[in-house]
Amino acid sequence: MAAAVAMETDDAGNRLRFQLELEFVQCLANPNYLNCTLSVYTC
Repeated sequence: MAAAVAMETDDAGNRLRFQLELEFVQCLANPNYLNCTLSVYTC
């Protein structure tokens, strides 16, 4: 029983990490995001 709960927790954690990394990669692929980021850091 404890192993099943641990596996569900791992799955939820992996799913959350995947979603966060996917959002980050999608931001990097967005030219508007890159332009805004570059304009903020080149002042």
